Amino acid sequence: MAYNGYAIDADHYLDADEITKKLDALIRQPIYTIRKKDLEEYEQNYFYAKCLKSKEMIEKAKNVIPGGVQHNLAFNYPFPIVVTKASGCKLTDIDGNEYYDLLQAGGPTVLASNPPAVREQVIDLLNTCGPSTGLFHEFEYKLAKKISDCVPSVEMFRMLGSGSDEPTVRDANRKLMVVSVASGVLFGGLMAAFAFPFPRIYNTTEDVRQLAACLILVGAVTMPLYSFNNATYFT
Repeated sequence: MAYNGYAIDADHYLDADEITKKLDALIRQPIYTIRKKDLEEYEQNYFYAKCLKSKEMIEKAKNVIPGGVQHNLAFNYPFPIVVTKASGCKLTDIDGNEYYDLLQAGGPTVLASNPPAVREQVIDLLNTCGPSTGLFHEFEYKLAKKISDCVPSVEMFRMLGSGSDEPTVRDANRKLMVVSVASGVLFGGLMAAFAFPFPRIYNTTEDVRQLAACLILVGAVTMPLYSFNNATYFT
């Protein structure tokens, strides 16, 4: 099958194992740095010569959006690129420049951007139903059934994305934070209890043992804070 820029064509997926092997081989390659002079030259010759509309749009956006973009993935040096089209494995910016899209929206576009089969189904649904009924649609059942069939551990599935579900979500968030911080306190206490005995199993100097004990104590004290920060990331 010839690669068309999408992850699926005529109901055939790309060979995930083969792609993974190629990616593994790629990341094993050495990392090269770019000389500052060459980077500055590239900035001038590309961004400040071929991306002027992006620069102008971002300057306008900064007046109403902090930083000029709505999410951190869009930040770019020396300024964010304004994309007008995402198709397959490529992006096109407002100046007409094309890029290979290695980001894919951070992961959600697993079939690549705007695949025809998905796009046609979405257009058909918009034409026949509309973007929302406010009640229940058969596709809600089909989605839950597909996820339940594909993931054996998911016996039932419900999306919690509407405002009416906010109290339930907030209650779950609070419980997650309480459990996370409590776990941090528990493990931090265990670390503190073994901070001085543990280093003594190693054949080293007393100074090194004392340093190790102090570092373990620092980790123990900060463990609840780390737990809280991790919990807030998911809530």
